[in-house]
Amino acid sequence: MKKTRISRIASEMQKEISVIINQDLKDSRIAPITSITEIDLKDDLQSAKIYVSVLGDKKEKEETMAGLTSSIGYIKKLLGTRMNLRHIPDLRFTLDEHLEKVNKLDKLIDQVIKKDNEAIDAREDK
Repeated sequence: MKKTRISRIASEMQKEISVIINQDLKDSRIAPITSITEIDLKDDLQSAKIYVSVLGDKKEKEETMAGLTSSIGYIKKLLGTRMNLRHIPDLRFTLDEHLEKVNKLDKLIDQVIKKDNEAIDAREDK
């Protein structure tokens, strides 16, 4: 299957699953700020790895992932009614901590820049 078609299907799935999570799922375990960052859809459309970003602490992330995993059947059912596909791929949710790592690196870089500026200011005062 062509890569452009697969990427279009993955993009549409990302939109639909985001709407389903934010509007249709009533599971109290799922954190209010949960977003789909990426979908890795296999070329044969048999499986999809869904990367999820959750704003919250470790416990909220674990509960959200448990809630999403238990809701896979319902999510697939809603996807089937909303998307015109012969077969809805098997869904697998994975926690995406990429944004947190980026934020941590940004903070570290800011700290280094601040220390460098303080050192430069101290040399200029002498």
